[in-house]
Amino acid sequence: MNLLSKFIINILNKRNQNEKIINPENILILTYDKIGDMVLTTPMLRILKENYPDVNIDVFASSRNKDIIKYNPNIRNIYEFNNEDKSTVFKNIKAILKARKTKYDYIIDCWRKISLFQFLKLRFLRAKIKITPYKLNYFEKITGYKTNDLKIYDRVHGNRKNKHFSRYFIELLGNLNKKNINNTSYDFYYNSTGKNKAKKLLSKIDTKNIVVFNTDSRTDQRSINFKDIKLIVREILKNKDVSIIVLAKKNRLKKLKKNESLNYDNLYFSYPLDSILEIGPIFEKTDVLISPDTSFIHIGCAFDIKIIGIYSNNMGNYKRFKPRTGEFGVVFSDNDKMNSIENFDPNGVVKLFLKFFKKESV
Repeated sequence: MNLLSKFIINILNKRNQNEKIINPENILILTYDKIGDMVLTTPMLRILKENYPDVNIDVFASSRNKDIIKYNPNIRNIYEFNNEDKSTVFKNIKAILKARKTKYDYIIDCWRKISLFQFLKLRFLRAKIKITPYKLNYFEKITGYKTNDLKIYDRVHGNRKNKHFSRYFIELLGNLNKKNINNTSYDFYYNSTGKNKAKKLLSKIDTKNIVVFNTDSRTDQRSINFKDIKLIVREILKNKDVSIIVLAKKNRLKKLKKNESLNYDNLYFSYPLDSILEIGPIFEKTDVLISPDTSFIHIGCAFDIKIIGIYSNNMGNYKRFKPRTGEFGVVFSDNDKMNSIENFDPNGVVKLFLKFFKKESV
């Protein structure tokens, strides 16, 4: 496969004929597959529209994260494209064929890595100028090509070291951000999605403060174990004016509900989320969010909630995905594996909550 990739890329690795564009009419954004990454692109989408009110912005989004921009007024078309799911290859080709009908002024490829299929997708899509961040070096190992050698891109944005990705995505715009807008606040539009479910849940709660405790992440290594869940819940609920709403994956939520050691008056369990948008009405009423999952952290930042984030001790990853809100605290694990929070201190979470709660009570 490596030899085939090199052969195909050698043939098709040709530069576009650059054109000068004064006011772009059509821009296509290729986003990463994860929910959190889509939230991080929303400032860039908004800034494009503020610079060019009449521009049409289309987005390639995955089945996992497309709901984040479902009601975003800055978007014209959403094309579902799952980069890492081989079973959707025919749907992906259909999305490419639809998007190819438009001659884009710019394609902004936010992906941090590239495969042969992505290379072919970019070659097939029509655009005057294609922009990308520097790719992760594993592509170089497979094909022998560095990002700067890929002539399919007209502009390669360089070093992202120690930069938050919301800021880095804005920097990808370069001269497109002619007004030099630097507002990195996130957008989360959810219409009426989940409002009835949230209303029913919130009607049971009569305390002044609501804490949403998200226990799970995409991987088990970044999810909170039951022992730590129990400790955090017990200590926080010693404060009688606080209620906790627990968020978890569907199967785990069932187990947590049935566990007698989590039988507290002010402990509630969220409904299973059929769409990520259903968290919006709950976050409207949330005072503090506790989460090991950066997707929920970024969405919480859109509501300016106080955040207690649980991160691995990988400082590079933390700087790229840390909370961007008015008030937040972080508890780090004792290892630097990017996808692990094993051995974090749950008492650190409790201490941060008490710090927030004390300020709230003054």
